[in-house]
Amino acid sequence: MLNKQYSRDSLWEAIDQQWDLIVIGGGITGAGIFREACRIGLKTLLVEQRDFSWG
Repeated sequence: MLNKQYSRDSLWEAIDQQWDLIVIGGGITGAGIFREACRIGLKTLLVEQRDFSWG
């Protein structure tokens, strides 16, 4: 598991890039949206508060 500061720094670096879609939340809906966006070729970032999907 990454420490919180490293994870936060990595997140800000990722968000600073150009994205077609940023999905906030990796629950069932967020994961589904992320999957569909990737399937159609969008450059997509999924941000989840916890280590794995929730909610």
